[in-house]
Amino acid sequence: MNFFATWCGPCRREIGELVKLYEKFRETGLEVVGVSLDMEGAAVVGPFVKHYKITYPVVIGTRKMVVDYGGISGVPTSFIIDRDGMIAEHFIGLRPAQVLEASVVELLKAKVARAQES
Repeated sequence: MNFFATWCGPCRREIGELVKLYEKFRETGLEVVGVSLDMEGAAVVGPFVKHYKITYPVVIGTRKMVVDYGGISGVPTSFIIDRDGMIAEHFIGLRPAQVLEASVVELLKAKVARAQES
């Protein structure tokens, strides 16, 4: 889950990496959800999604979502959530693509290991 804003330069860079990550791992079960914190809502988010060719779902964030995730102190903020709905990692600020990918790969390896044990 990636909290972002359309006006945020680091968010724009990270979104490009998230799109690549999603396309690379979606067949293995990766889901990415973008959460826009833009006050203008769909009026700015819709064109932004098209311009940046975002292929994963994007929703408009609410105050409740921000509170539920412990408050968002800056954007981008990303949460890596495992299959059980538990937060495995939490990143505030732009992270290199390889950091995000390493987190995803680690969770996917754990999924495969659990499947082999069953």
